[in-house]
Amino acid sequence: MNSYSKTGGSKIPCMSLLLVFSILASVFPGTVHAVGEALPYEAGIDVLITSLQGPVPFIISLVGIVACGAMLIFGGEISGFMRTMVFIVLVVSVIVQASTIISILGLEWTPGAAQSTDVIMYNTYGRVS
Repeated sequence: MNSYSKTGGSKIPCMSLLLVFSILASVFPGTVHAVGEALPYEAGIDVLITSLQGPVPFIISLVGIVACGAMLIFGGEISGFMRTMVFIVLVVSVIVQASTIISILGLEWTPGAAQSTDVIMYNTYGRVS
């Protein structure tokens, strides 16, 4: 027979572990929150965002949107896999178009501008949010 209980045992070790982590977080807040440090993947994301802006990605994504729309309208009986691939290409094309749409609306977003979780957008008259 198994002597372990079905409820997972006592809750006291779990509560004491939570208490220890809470005390450590309050004593060493800089270590827990990593205040002021950039994450190691932010430089790569900034390069990717810069690569997806400009006239060439705009034209490629515009052709992708038109081709996917034509495929969905005039495609007839296509398989489920092909339909899924068309939707994936359509979504990626729309995501690439998002930066252009933001600039058409008069807003500007620069990667790495906000140090908090908020995204700060500016239009020609000043700060929006």
